[in-house]
Amino acid sequence: AFITAMLIMVITTIIGISISERMQISMKRTSNILYHDLAYQYNLGGESWAALILLRDLNDDSKHGYIDSYREGWSTQLPLTSFEEGTITGRIFDLQSKFNLNNLLLDSKNISKSPLNNPSILYFKRLLKTLEIDPELVYALIDWLDTNNDITYPAGSEDEEYISQTPAYLAANQLMVDPSELRMVNGFSPEITHKLLPFVTALPTYTELNVNTAEKELLIALDPNINSDIADAVLQFQKINSFSSKINFIDFVEKFIDKEQRTGKNLDHLLDVSSDYFMVNSIVNIEQAKSGLQSNLYRSKLGKITIVNRRRGVI
Repeated sequence: AFITAMLIMVITTIIGISISERMQISMKRTSNILYHDLAYQYNLGGESWAALILLRDLNDDSKHGYIDSYREGWSTQLPLTSFEEGTITGRIFDLQSKFNLNNLLLDSKNISKSPLNNPSILYFKRLLKTLEIDPELVYALIDWLDTNNDITYPAGSEDEEYISQTPAYLAANQLMVDPSELRMVNGFSPEITHKLLPFVTALPTYTELNVNTAEKELLIALDPNINSDIADAVLQFQKINSFSSKINFIDFVEKFIDKEQRTGKNLDHLLDVSSDYFMVNSIVNIEQAKSGLQSNLYRSKLGKITIVNRRRGVI
């Protein structure tokens, strides 16, 4: 009887401890969910704050000319700001400081539909070459974006290539939503994708490169006559001033080029000095919860902000 009583007591204790542990885990899980949900609401607040900053900048631009550069207030890092439950920080980035991958399909002002003459395709090939990546990969990307199953060029890839993969899948045949989709395109290895991602974006409409915010590699790829030294001169100019127009930028660049080698006729089609698309990156800390939100915003010249997409995660 004593042994039976001891066994019952041990079993009861084990069950009690198990129930207690499960309750603690459940309470912690519920607490984490509540904190993460609260942090996300603050992320959305940061997104709204950024929209107001961008609209204020647009209002200023309407009086002085539409120019966007990292010398303006909208690009200033939000200092770590405390509130009752935790902290928030964030920053606005210009998405048109990068090459829009969807331009390969959306370039509606091109001289010819042929991949050999399309300004955006030629630009992307120069960017790949600048980054020491095989320029022929552009054709696999074109086939990934276009709506048909016809191989555009010998270096292209369609469904038959992707069906043979493990696991098998099909070409998207639609515009990219996020540049990370490059990992799915034939030929774009993890190493190549990692090298290319800092210089590309994926936007739903055709966009020009903002030369007031673009990095060196993107500037070099704009035109065959723009070399490293000219791109460095542009970057130095960015630090102290802003290009006021496309003509202003072209005139600046051509000062460094021999008269016999003028910039190409498609250069003004590829660039601009203002932007419509921006990314807001906000990070919120509440207790043990850390929430990041990247929101892509479209700012129309009419003063309307549209959320293009959102992505959660800390970067």
